[in-house]
Amino acid sequence: MKAVRAERVPAAAEEDQGSLRCLALTACGLTRDDAVALVEAILSGEEYGGAPPLELELADNITLGSDGAAALAPLVAGGSVVALNLDNCGMGQEGAVALGAALASPTCALQSLHIGRNHMGAAGAAAIADGLRRGAGRLRELSMVGRCSLTLA
Repeated sequence: MKAVRAERVPAAAEEDQGSLRCLALTACGLTRDDAVALVEAILSGEEYGGAPPLELELADNITLGSDGAAALAPLVAGGSVVALNLDNCGMGQEGAVALGAALASPTCALQSLHIGRNHMGAAGAAAIADGLRRGAGRLRELSMVGRCSLTLA
């Protein structure tokens, strides 16, 4: 692993004190299997402690791919993440469609989403837009900068 950063931020509420708030696994060569393990770990942690939603920095993990991005969708749908950076993760159209469906969930708490440089195509971008339109409307920041492979019909 190249760059791993986990940040503990003191919280006002006593039961929240010292909870993990940000997990950065940028450019670590993460795969779909790593994404599945990460999701399982985060969800199991929530079962035992009611952890606050996380910021996940997973940019530049091109080997994550569309299956890895899709594996992360339950975290988005269930409100487990407030920020997600998947820039340059090989998300593609299939991953964007899964993420779009997660954004439509009424329990989605995502406020920041970075999905640039993923070659998601027009169908993937449309799925993201549809998810945002149908969802809870909490997203405040959306970045799709660079090489998304969008074309006008």
